[in-house]
Amino acid sequence: MAKAASRNGPGKSRWSEFRARLAGWFIAYCGHDLRCLQSLDSLTALMYRPTDGAALGVARALFGLMMLIDIPEERGGGNLDFRWGDPRACRFPLVNGMEPLGYARMGVVYLVMWLGALGITLGYRFRLTCLMFVTSYWYVFVLDKSFWNNHSYLYGLLGTLFLFTDANKFLSFDAYKNRTSSQEVPFWNNFILKYQFFILYFLAGLKKMCPEWLSGYAMTNLSYHWVFLPFRSLLGPQLTDLLIVHWFGCIFDTLVVFFLIYAPTRKTATLFACAFHLMNSRLFHIGMF
Repeated sequence: MAKAASRNGPGKSRWSEFRARLAGWFIAYCGHDLRCLQSLDSLTALMYRPTDGAALGVARALFGLMMLIDIPEERGGGNLDFRWGDPRACRFPLVNGMEPLGYARMGVVYLVMWLGALGITLGYRFRLTCLMFVTSYWYVFVLDKSFWNNHSYLYGLLGTLFLFTDANKFLSFDAYKNRTSSQEVPFWNNFILKYQFFILYFLAGLKKMCPEWLSGYAMTNLSYHWVFLPFRSLLGPQLTDLLIVHWFGCIFDTLVVFFLIYAPTRKTATLFACAFHLMNSRLFHIGMF
């Protein structure tokens, strides 16, 4: 018995030390106590913990502003006659047999979507205007799969997530009218948006972990674009295609969110993310990618 106790003693001590280090690392990395994940009650308490709603309000306003630009551009609101004016045009709806309402009525749908995006931007009657945007956006989205892009899914998902949050507690007409209300929001309001972006980047990185991408054959000759001139001058076109376009693209998508979560690396990761998307905006003409 004494020998068994002596054998278990150091093992338990090492396990306790490991748990303590893990808990300390978890707090240092994401700012939360690891014990909040030990039970459903503690996790629920974390998700409903009051937090400042300023960042969520700014994100809501910026998202609405982006959609005001996106609707006449990528959604086709600026060329309705081309997108929906020809009844003989071949379309690929998500649901077989689904047809657009017609040129004039589609204009009404786009007006509802644009007014909804304006309401999101201003935070005016947020629930109603966000619902207007989300329903009309998804309707236009499912009408024709040939116009889909990965960020098209993202905009619809973000609008749907915003609908269930209190994103109008700050920087909004709703908050101005209801000055007695606190601008605090439950933690889950921020968490679901962050988690959506985690899925976006991380799964994109996992998707790139295939022989075609890692061998440098998925996007050949992209290094000849002017945005890669500094890299091409040092590495040459072939290594730029392999190391910068493919390998760095895979590493960036897989890891950038982890650097965004960690406070000491957040600013640097944000600069890298902005540069990455700015380069993509010059490389690909597919909307606000």
